[in-house]
Amino acid sequence: MATSPLAPSGQADGARTRASLRATPIFSLSRFADIQTGYHLKRGLQPGSHGNVALVRGSDVSCALAQPLARVRMDAVPLHHLLQDGDLVFKIRGKNNPAALITAPQGPTICTSTLARIRIRDQARLLPAYLTWLLNAPQTQAMLEQHSLLTRIRVVPARVLQDLDIYVPSMARQRQIAKAHALNLQVIEKENCLREKNRVYAAEALMRLARFE
Repeated sequence: MATSPLAPSGQADGARTRASLRATPIFSLSRFADIQTGYHLKRGLQPGSHGNVALVRGSDVSCALAQPLARVRMDAVPLHHLLQDGDLVFKIRGKNNPAALITAPQGPTICTSTLARIRIRDQARLLPAYLTWLLNAPQTQAMLEQHSLLTRIRVVPARVLQDLDIYVPSMARQRQIAKAHALNLQVIEKENCLREKNRVYAAEALMRLARFE
């Protein structure tokens, strides 16, 4: 791409940099991953703190997975619904549609039908942590919202996920993005913790002012 000789040196350098960049390949998600709707809990199965199967529900999923998970007692564990290390769970119902990464599940674990399980077939081509970041990115979330079904509860159909175009850069770049995202989440968590401590301290200080004059 030619640059104008009248352009400031910074703009010219930026243009040369853009010209040297290689476009990242784009593929549909279905090329790399299998997508399956979660398990529909039968009537009478009540989640609690005891049971032989851990249960991931929609309320457990944000950019990370809430712990501890509820448990349920099942006589026959649905093997084809069991979550594995490296799977993603994606919230298909509701106003927000976050994805979370499953890491080292403690015993048999399934997700409910408000979620979809995304299982990458070749993790040498697509890193689960990178895909988690990509699905949670505001640009991806906006695209999914445009193609969701506008019923009483917003739903992202499986076919929309399957046809979703995703950037698939080199593994080195995927690891770089996933690491930076993880560090950013740690910073946000610390900031939220500090904000909550400040809120409690301020409430206590104001209450003392109210009680004693």
